Amino acid sequence: MNGTGRSRNRLQNEDKERNKNTELNQNQEKEKNQNQELNQNQEKEKKKKRRPTKKAGKRKKNEEKKNEEKEKNKNKEKEKENATQKIWTPRDACAISAAMKMPLGVPKVPFRIPGDEDATWVDLYNRLYRERIIFLGEEIDHELSNIIVGIITYLSMEDENRDIFLFINSPGGLILPGMAIYDVVSNSPPDVHTICMGIAASMASLILAGGAINKRMAFPHARVLLHQPSASFPKKKRGQELKKTLYMKELLMIRNNIISIYEQRTKQPASVINEDIERDILMSAEEAKAYGIIDSISLDEIP
Repeated sequence: MNGTGRSRNRLQNEDKERNKNTELNQNQEKEKNQNQELNQNQEKEKKKKRRPTKKAGKRKKNEEKKNEEKEKNKNKEKEKENATQKIWTPRDACAISAAMKMPLGVPKVPFRIPGDEDATWVDLYNRLYRERIIFLGEEIDHELSNIIVGIITYLSMEDENRDIFLFINSPGGLILPGMAIYDVVSNSPPDVHTICMGIAASMASLILAGGAINKRMAFPHARVLLHQPSASFPKKKRGQELKKTLYMKELLMIRNNIISIYEQRTKQPASVINEDIERDILMSAEEAKAYGIIDSISLDEIP
């Protein structure tokens, strides 16, 4: 009996130990699962923090828009303050009221049309056109030539007795458009004052010389450049030789016309002009006056 009782006790103890081990394993697994759940929850919370909700995104956008609007309003107020400090106050109250509305960065000046109470802002050059002042300040091409010819023609039709003032600061340009400007300058009913302010080169020097006699002027540090006309020819192809000869004849005819114009306007002999334009000849204002391209360096007659 004693042997059997002992064996039973051993079996019972072994069963108890097994049960304890199984319980321990189960508890460990539960703890693992709990830890995994905690980690998953923590990751979800982190993701939520990283990814803002739609409402939060809208709030941020609204706040950014509000801040931008505030900055814009501040900048506008500063610009208005600066504008009020910098604006020149004309005598007329109409010009003052118009000055408050002048767009920044645009070269405009106040002008009151006869019959209107309020002054309006017009382009600077349009305002000068109304005073019969024209600027030739870039390379001469067909478009610029059409504009200047049109302005001089209109001003001549408007009033034949009031002089026109043409300010020149140009490197020259195309020959035929330049000749069109010269023709209208030298043949318009009102006298055209030509004033060089910077440089009058190539065709621009011819236009400068085409002003009314005793009304051709230059700034003290202006420069005048004379040279012979030039042109480019098409590449050599079959049937192009005839065209090249025609271009050569046309260019020689233009050269002779330019020499005769300089001869008429400067009173220099044609032989002297022919030699001078073979190369570029750059003149100061005093040299241009001595050559006969301009009549005076004084700016007293400029409006």
